[in-house]
Amino acid sequence: MAKITQLPTELLQKIFSEFLNILTPTAYKVLPLFKVSAEDLATLKAVSRTCRALHRAVEPLVWRHICIEAHDINRPFTGPSVSQLIALIRLWHARPDLAAHVHTIFVSWTALYLGQQLIQAEDFEFLSGLIRDLGLRLPVGWHEAGKNTGILAGIAVLLARNVRVLDLHAHSTYFFDCIPAPDETSVCFESLTYVRLNASSPRNPSSIDICPLLRLAPNLTKLEAWPGLFDPKDLDWSGITTLMLEGAEMSAAQVAGVIKSCSKLRDFSFFTKHDPSPNEIMAALSTHTSTLRRLNLYFTSLYSDAEVAIGSLAAFTSLEELSIPADNIGTGAGCTLRTLPQSLRLLNIESHPHEHREDIEWLAGHIRAGNLPNLGEVQLPVWECDGDHAGPCRGTYVDEDNGYESGIDEHGSDWEYEDGDEDEACDGGKTVHELRALFRDAGVSCNIGPHLKWS
Repeated sequence: MAKITQLPTELLQKIFSEFLNILTPTAYKVLPLFKVSAEDLATLKAVSRTCRALHRAVEPLVWRHICIEAHDINRPFTGPSVSQLIALIRLWHARPDLAAHVHTIFVSWTALYLGQQLIQAEDFEFLSGLIRDLGLRLPVGWHEAGKNTGILAGIAVLLARNVRVLDLHAHSTYFFDCIPAPDETSVCFESLTYVRLNASSPRNPSSIDICPLLRLAPNLTKLEAWPGLFDPKDLDWSGITTLMLEGAEMSAAQVAGVIKSCSKLRDFSFFTKHDPSPNEIMAALSTHTSTLRRLNLYFTSLYSDAEVAIGSLAAFTSLEELSIPADNIGTGAGCTLRTLPQSLRLLNIESHPHEHREDIEWLAGHIRAGNLPNLGEVQLPVWECDGDHAGPCRGTYVDEDNGYESGIDEHGSDWEYEDGDEDEACDGGKTVHELRALFRDAGVSCNIGPHLKWS
């Protein structure tokens, strides 16, 4: 029987890749998509030190997922120091084979130390030469500025030329503004296909421009940005098949232009509070009816309580998954639920649907009658009541594990007036509780739960 060290390197990598247990990210976008637990990483490092054969097999796994973030999530600005970042840059510059092992990078620029940190003269000379080679346009005195850790983290990213996924949390364009045009630098991320950007911040609510970085990725297919601010002229959008623009600060015309610039859009997610008119955007999406598989739409307004309907989806004959808030489905003959394509497999309804119960009940009957044969799952939203209403509360929270309690007294003297009238009680989760039963009776899987992960 062969010893484990005699097995082919490729087989050893498959065996030890089982130690790469990725910590499941929550809904919070500040956490990395790919992060190996410290215990698993320590195990891999220990294995790599046992012999040359195992070192050769395991070393690429040790470097596969890199996170440049705060050492303690509860303590901001505790990320890597200047000396640590320079050490990483020196290593990857001297050993490009190590940098080539990196498949995913998470950088939280918001976690980096913002105060001034001294860069030694020897390190500055080395970095200056590297910066010239990369073609970066850094401001004079950058090495003495409080943001020099952000520049160093960015330089490290540019050295990982084989990266597949960039997961970025940034509130400033400070580094991105320094990136040259593709024809002015040797940097090219040919393997990079997926970029996720979280640029949200109470201190800086505006979007940031990462297009200089995106232009260095000619094979990019998946882009998620929150908030998003792009223009059709910013990039070559033809290769993008998955596009997520949440909290978008773009006009309807800009969004429509970007959509039309994509040649084969498969997944599209859009959430806005700024320009809730969906007509122009839906018209642009109609140019992708043969390729669109997933739609996640949410149109609302900060300045109006009026509901906005997205209209018919009958033309989207390849659509398999749809997520839509109840406030966007419309009513009666114009209800979107009455136009769902036969291809649909999953429907996720967001925001509480008690005011649209009649149309949703119609859909359950439509399914029970044998229509929409491919629709196998319906997701309903949880019920949450903040108590901000005049009448009594039937219940404050209802989901799959916390059911509606129909026995709760809906009446009480606290809400009675002298003439005997009472304020109406809140829904209490009764609607989603009863709609779930209708869909299950219609033969589809139906649960009450939080918003489906769309990434």
